[in-house]
Amino acid sequence: MSTYESFGQFSAPYSSNDLDLALAECQELEDPLQRLKPFTQMTTESTSLPDLQLYDDCTLGQWLPDTTKQTDLGGFDDFNASINATMPESCTHSLQSTTGINEPIHGNENLSRRKSELLSQSASDNRVVLNRSSSTIRHLNEDYQTWDQHAASLSRRFEKMDGSLNNVQDRLSRLEPRLMGLELSLDKIDGYFQQTEAHLKRALREIDILGDKFKTLDSIMLEVIRREQIAMQEIGELAGRYNDR
Repeated sequence: MSTYESFGQFSAPYSSNDLDLALAECQELEDPLQRLKPFTQMTTESTSLPDLQLYDDCTLGQWLPDTTKQTDLGGFDDFNASINATMPESCTHSLQSTTGINEPIHGNENLSRRKSELLSQSASDNRVVLNRSSSTIRHLNEDYQTWDQHAASLSRRFEKMDGSLNNVQDRLSRLEPRLMGLELSLDKIDGYFQQTEAHLKRALREIDILGDKFKTLDSIMLEVIRREQIAMQEIGELAGRYNDR
């Protein structure tokens, strides 16, 4: 229950029509305040007036006269007198609130003063809320401008990055034919290496054949030398025989 909706529980001798009028006027002030609440939650701790201290045993409806049996109350003073006659003394204690009121409430004069003070306090709170809302909106606008600048800077950076990526893509496109040519050259070189390997294998086989031939020639030369030595020995023997004769 809000501050303005709790008017019906004040222990004051006033008519229900005055209460309805005060409640309606306060409700008109509360509605725009409630509409501002979503915009001021970050900067204000509360956008409504603090609830007044209420007394359950002093509600107005408990001490109103039975109007179904009375057709003429004899004016507002007689009406107040009829209420004060039945209201216990404990219900005349002070009403505590944030506006500083600390006195018993009796009659329409205190009710009007109370209503004026509430309206003044509500208007002051509304001005504070509006000022804080304006400050919040101004800060939000500044933050939005800052974010917009950051977004524009990021957009420019992304555009530069996109241009750089396009340049890299162009270079890769130009490099691709060169890589294909290099691959063909490597294939040719690999073919050359394979041919060279075949030639080397053939040369190794021929070297092995030559080695075998050299071995055969060596054995032949050894046989020639051996026979030459035999021949020289026979010649020596013949020469000795000739000398003996």
